[in-house]
Amino acid sequence: MGGESISTFQFLGLTFSTANVISGLVAAIIVFAPIGVFTEFIDFLTLGLRIFGVIFAGEMLLKMIGGIAFSGGILNMVIAIPLALIWQGFSVFLGSIQAFVFVTLTTVYISHKVEDE
Repeated sequence: MGGESISTFQFLGLTFSTANVISGLVAAIIVFAPIGVFTEFIDFLTLGLRIFGVIFAGEMLLKMIGGIAFSGGILNMVIAIPLALIWQGFSVFLGSIQAFVFVTLTTVYISHKVEDE
């Protein structure tokens, strides 16, 4: 019964107000077309921003550790140098993980664009 009423409503709507339906479709295309174009580029933009964020955060923390090393004498330097070496290794590890995620997601995005339907 629900399907029958929906199909009757659609049939009557198309026969009596075809111009309104077409103008509504054109308005929807005008509104949603820029969103569709934007989503085509946003995937790759977010990948680049993710890698940039990881690298930038690692470098800022190394700068802060370096600031600690040269701020208070030999004791701070003795503590900060091993800390900087440990953080540099951790930063390389995080960069490797982000590179793997970048390659994987890029492969997925490209495969979605070229797959046959």
